Amino acid sequence: MTEPVTTSDSRPIYTTSGGRSGQAFVGRDRLNVPLRPPQSRSEGADPEELFAAGYASCFLSALQSVARRDGVTVGTPQARAHVGLHAETTTTT
Repeated sequence: MTEPVTTSDSRPIYTTSGGRSGQAFVGRDRLNVPLRPPQSRSEGADPEELFAAGYASCFLSALQSVARRDGVTVGTPQARAHVGLHAETTTTT
């Protein structure tokens, strides 16, 4: 089992077990997220999808913070994050 990450008041933010075919317990409400390998058709999320969701959420939070600071109205922003497991290869000619 992965050691829980804790907040300043020592409550776990998440714990995991079983790797990509396991479970993640996320947040203070202990949301149970079944984990699955990428490209699996089973229910759940793969760790890369959770990473992308967290990254997009943090990006939007930063965007809204800067907009508030600068007095800019941004409406209801949305972000879409793409995470890949393999490095893209490029060919130069």
